[in-house]
Amino acid sequence: YQRRVRDKLARSHMTASEAAVAEAFQIFDRDADGKISKGEVATAIRALGKNPTNDELAKILDSAPAQIDLATFQRLYAQEMPLAAAQKAPMMAAFKALDTSNTGNIDLTQLRTILSSLGDALSADEIDALFKECGVDTSASQVAYGPFVGKLVTLYAVDKRPPPL
Repeated sequence: YQRRVRDKLARSHMTASEAAVAEAFQIFDRDADGKISKGEVATAIRALGKNPTNDELAKILDSAPAQIDLATFQRLYAQEMPLAAAQKAPMMAAFKALDTSNTGNIDLTQLRTILSSLGDALSADEIDALFKECGVDTSASQVAYGPFVGKLVTLYAVDKRPPPL
């Protein structure tokens, strides 16, 4: 049942509730002045289950002020952006294309290279943090990409977080 609901949410592009958006804003508003920086917007949006690229973020933040209030954040969040859960099938297809021996694994070094050079490239420290968060055994030479992709798309999914207070 939960899987059907999660799949339905991904297909319908449903997003976090208004209360969850406000809660995320408050978490990032550390000094309680009613504003967050442009730099914090990306993290807050991603924490709410959307997964925009850096280019998409740059476009929506282009005309935004340096300090973002809650109303502006809500407008930015309301813009259409891909959901992390909706990206599972394309990610799996990409990994399968690289898995020429059909083992369900990808070489750890190759995965590091991909993450550091394609799309929104990650730094070595960001890759290490990602691997740690996803439970990747960095002492192994291979990574089972099915569980890795599953963790990537569900780590911050809206339906996995506790409800707002």
